[in-house]
Amino acid sequence: MAMLESLLGYMLLGTALAIDNYCPFYGPQYPPPTHLHQNSIFNAATNNITSTLNAALPSDGTINTTSFAIQIFSTEGSAENPLFTYY
Repeated sequence: MAMLESLLGYMLLGTALAIDNYCPFYGPQYPPPTHLHQNSIFNAATNNITSTLNAALPSDGTINTTSFAIQIFSTEGSAENPLFTYY
């Protein structure tokens, strides 16, 4: 029984330490990116996504029973103006 109590104590201590060291990625120290549509790195990444998908998918219409969509949007903009779409 004492071993079980010790184990529970260590588990609670570990949980308390984990909560104390919690470091969120999103918050005042890391604001969300803005103006991504003007960022050359973001534009290069979306061009890479487009070219990779175009190269991977057959262009002869043999996959006419499959569909998908990719859309990237920003929290600063509106849903009517996504940053990237691929259908």
